[in-house]
Amino acid sequence: MNRMIGVSTKLEGLTREKFAEYRENGIGAVEVSVAEFHFDELDLATVARQMRAEGLDTWSFHLRFFPFKIYNIARLNSDERRFAVEYQREWIKRAGAEGFRYAIIHPSGEPISDEKRPEAMKAACESLDLLAEDAKRAGIVLAVENLPRTCLAKNSAEMLQLLDANPYLRSCFDTNHLLQEDPLVFIEALKEKIVTLHVSDYDFINERHWLPGDGLLDWKAVMKKLDEIGYRGVFMYETGKTKQKTDGEERILTPADYRANAEMLHCLN
Repeated sequence: MNRMIGVSTKLEGLTREKFAEYRENGIGAVEVSVAEFHFDELDLATVARQMRAEGLDTWSFHLRFFPFKIYNIARLNSDERRFAVEYQREWIKRAGAEGFRYAIIHPSGEPISDEKRPEAMKAACESLDLLAEDAKRAGIVLAVENLPRTCLAKNSAEMLQLLDANPYLRSCFDTNHLLQEDPLVFIEALKEKIVTLHVSDYDFINERHWLPGDGLLDWKAVMKKLDEIGYRGVFMYETGKTKQKTDGEERILTPADYRANAEMLHCLN
């Protein structure tokens, strides 16, 4: 199936020149995902305007998640959690005002011990309920990302519990974050709740953010399962900076690399 492909992009790549290069290589969408120390520098209105000027879809905006002890919406201390929620609320409003479709949120930081997990889940659900209503008012959909290790949303059961906090919530499926569940099981459990992707590959030991084909994921099976559940969203690459095994060298990934990879996965004709 043909899919619009996108690239999750840091601050240094959020330029009109880079957007033109994306367009020239068949990339149709961008996720704005800046590092924690670049949020204060981000001129989201200009970025969105330049994206649209180059014909790119303002698909998603990744909300801040680090440092965990400051921006974690599952913090057990109510005052600290309130600060995190207020911070995310402001960026959700900004992203909605600039025409982004989805705001991607991490439901927690880590580590979370087994004994504290129920409390953290309750706190995250309370935060997500509030933020989902903010997103609705802002005209943007809040998409909860599945996370690895001891974070919340480490499997489909936890993700569904989080999404139950508010009917407006949806999921961003990160293909390289599942360490305790088969990705096909996750996709089948979430079905239409999955509205966007973070696409990369890994070794099933930890998140790696490798280009698809450089890890162990069965991409033929993943693509088939996405088709079966009727996923029609963007194929949003969220990879590291280097191209690894595919051509035997390490170098900075280019828009042409993403296009070639998408063609290999049959996203594009």
